[in-house]
Amino acid sequence: MEVGVGSVNPVKIDATSEVFQEVFEEVQVLKKEVDSGVSDQPFGMEVVEGSKNRAKKVLEETDADFGVGIESGLVEIDGKWYNPGFITIIKENGKMGTGTSGWFECPSSVLEEIKKGKELSEVMNDMTGGKEKKKELSVFSPREKSVERDYTSMGCSWR
Repeated sequence: MEVGVGSVNPVKIDATSEVFQEVFEEVQVLKKEVDSGVSDQPFGMEVVEGSKNRAKKVLEETDADFGVGIESGLVEIDGKWYNPGFITIIKENGKMGTGTSGWFECPSSVLEEIKKGKELSEVMNDMTGGKEKKKELSVFSPREKSVERDYTSMGCSWR
């Protein structure tokens, strides 16, 4: 079975591989950079739209059995900004499931940098020295938590 991921981000590839290998015995994960169709730094519903676009496009551009789109961005709720990851999985027959990662509040210092035009990933690289890609969430949390672990724990319901 082939699973296409609409990204070349190693964290997203590894998370997808881990989840699909838990469900299916033999899985080949294909990584493919696709245009999400949303802003480089998604805000609001662009997070959902980008995830769906990535999953659809990777299915169109590969022979995969499943297309996976993972998009993170910023969403405002009650005056506070949060950073969720949104995932869409589409089977070749069109059946689609969606889910989210854990949401965490974005610190004002990070939000200020994003409003100046930086992407969240750039701000995180600045804060972590670019060395701990899989531990970026630890910047926001007193306990160590990885982005990959957060993506693999996403819930997904099939429609």
